[in-house]
Amino acid sequence: MGVPALRGAFYAGLALVSIIFVIAALGSYTAMAKTDNPYSRYKTSLWYECSRIGSSDNVATCVSTTDGELSNCGGRISAFRAAQAFYIMTILLLFAALILGIVDHFNPKQIDRLPGFPKLWFLLLAVWIFFWSIIAWAIALSTAHRTCAGRKVSDFSNFSYGASPFLMLVVTCFAIFHGIIALLIPPRPLNETVREAARPTHAPHTTTDEFTMRNAQQPSNYAAQPYASKVDMPPYGPSQTSGNAPMG
Repeated sequence: MGVPALRGAFYAGLALVSIIFVIAALGSYTAMAKTDNPYSRYKTSLWYECSRIGSSDNVATCVSTTDGELSNCGGRISAFRAAQAFYIMTILLLFAALILGIVDHFNPKQIDRLPGFPKLWFLLLAVWIFFWSIIAWAIALSTAHRTCAGRKVSDFSNFSYGASPFLMLVVTCFAIFHGIIALLIPPRPLNETVREAARPTHAPHTTTDEFTMRNAQQPSNYAAQPYASKVDMPPYGPSQTSGNAPMG
């Protein structure tokens, strides 16, 4: 089992937080305005724009921001479509960063098999997230200044931007931290990195086979036996029954 990677844990955690911010940005307003009438309001998101004019009894009317039937809104429709595309591409890149960080945390050896330098993949993802999110932020801001039916949202009194563009700006800041993590945080704990560097890459050569090693661990049967007694030992010299007796 690989050593858990610090880089992967921080990278995946920050990607998960960024995904939550992008999801919140997708459902938030990009701009809003009020008129002199306290019951007249105008709000727009990436997907719909809603307006209420008159009294509080009137129901708000909502239309799609990319509805092709809107007259003289070509540039504004294109801006909303571009913003939607950049928001979605940003969240897809963040999911890729999340997967990369999880793999690096639980199995860093798989990251080492990537072509080129593994650190380069983390850095490239951070750069892509930065540029895609900041472009999405800029386009979302510009939608309030696009003309549609002879008017702009920014021309209303009490105009203000919604939370959606600024949530994407937070994601852009997170992308900078993604790059810092890729450059500065080591993939493994420092003590484990030093230990693995000191570990020999090949097993030491040995000339002792398994049979010899197993016998060396067992005590010898002969060493446990006492020396044979003198009585049990055969007599030295010729036998008494040999021809040593005097001949008659």
